[in-house]
Parts: sequence; C-alpha cells; structure tokens
Amino acid sequence: GYISLLAELLRHRLVSPEGLLKTDLRTSEGIRYIEIVPGKHTLHNKPIILTQLDIRELQKAIAVVRTGWEILLDKAGLSHNDIRQVFIAGSFGSSISPEDLLTLRLVPPISMDNIFILGNAAGIGAKLLAKNKSLLRLAISISQLMKNVNAASTPGYQEKWIKNLSLYSEH
Repeated sequence: GYISLLAELLRHRLVSPEGLLKTDLRTSEGIRYIEIVPGKHTLHNKPIILTQLDIRELQKAIAVVRTGWEILLDKAGLSHNDIRQVFIAGSFGSSISPEDLLTLRLVPPISMDNIFILGNAAGIGAKLLAKNKSLLRLAISISQLMKNVNAASTPGYQEKWIKNLSLYSEH
C-alpha cells in the first residue's frame, strides 16, 4: 500500500523530486505528514498517516532496487533501452501495479503492456521441474551460466544509489 500511495503522491506532485512531502501538516515532534484516512474512519479513532520519515525509508528501498537493475544492465553491457519485457514474481510484486512500478522506476522504462506479474513463479517452477526431467536439465544448464553479482560492492554503487534517491526519472 505504501508503494502505491507514494506513486499516487508523485503523480499528483504532492512530493518533491527530493522526496519532500508538500504539506504544512506536522506531528507534535515536528515531522511532516499527510493524513491518508481521518481518525473518525478508523477502528481506534486515530488517523492513518504517511510521514516524511516513511517517504525517506521508501526512497532508500526504491533506490536499492533501481541501482540493482542498473548495475545488472551495466555488467551485461546493456542499457534500459535493451529491455523488452519485465517479469515480476512473488507475492510482494504481485501486489504492485505496473503503473506504480513505472512511476517509481522500480523497473526500467518500458511499455506497461510489457510488464508481466507472475505471482508465485518459484512454486509453479518447482512443480514443473518435478514433473518434467527435460525442464530440470534445462534449468540446471541455465543455472551453470549464471553469475553472482554483489551490487553493493560494485564500483560506483554508492554514487548510483544516491542519484536514484531522486523520485523523478531522468530517462
């Protein structure tokens, strides 16, 4: 929900490129926030809010994802223009809309029609491999071609991560 909320705030320009919430509302501790659901509509009569600190934490996590795929592309000698399709697997990815993925640049800039939400791909893949020995052999041969990339130890990682803290695309 926080990811979709941040994407919506960005689309409505209620958050600056630096991640600053454009609101004058502040908590008693002086932290900026935006009220998402008024307290009168919640179980305990307390509002549901998004704070400036929440946005900052989301920014850092999003920057890690962006930096990761940028480094993988660099290592492969590719650019984001070379990406034709993106497949999102797992329950976390299944709950994020392709529009939000693109708005937050969690995926390279491609057509929304070329983003595929797969759901539990690992479970489905395990079932397929258990039933089909030739697929198992293919998976083993593919796995032997894979290389482990430690993105955080890649030269330039920190600079890319800092650049990717910006919430608006440079592409």
